[in-house]
Amino acid sequence: MPIDTAVITPGDDFTDTVLGAISWSKGMGRPLRPHLADGFSIVFVGTDTVTTVPGGPEFHPAVVLLPKVWDGDGGSDNYRVEFSVRGLASKEGLTKSALLLGAIDPHMQADIDLRSTWKVMVSLRPGVKWSETPPLAIKPVRTDPREREFQKHDGVLTLPDFGLTDSLL
Repeated sequence: MPIDTAVITPGDDFTDTVLGAISWSKGMGRPLRPHLADGFSIVFVGTDTVTTVPGGPEFHPAVVLLPKVWDGDGGSDNYRVEFSVRGLASKEGLTKSALLLGAIDPHMQADIDLRSTWKVMVSLRPGVKWSETPPLAIKPVRTDPREREFQKHDGVLTLPDFGLTDSLL
């Protein structure tokens, strides 16, 4: 899976933030809920490293974060849901912390790469009905892509938009 590396230069108070969106044609309908965002499940997953004792075994538990999600402005032709999450470990931040312990060996570099790599998974929320628009055969069946993997660097990261795949494809 490719890693997206589009990074906006740091310079604001949100340099640990990842931004994303889902946009789709109004012709595909909308979730029959008060908010468009209620039609989606969005989860960020990363990996942490936990050691029991120095030189002892390492464990790599998953880190799961739920982003802030809100209805965005898709203009006259599209619907849009936007989301953000803060506090993701960046490669540069982890490297600075590791340098405090001394030189970075290949094992430590691999751990930094692992802990700064994240995946966002976006899906239609189960059980949420969608409005039907002519022709009735066109309904969203899943997000496209279903997930996106990226490495977090210093700065705000804006992911490419997710879309929806309809029942005709």
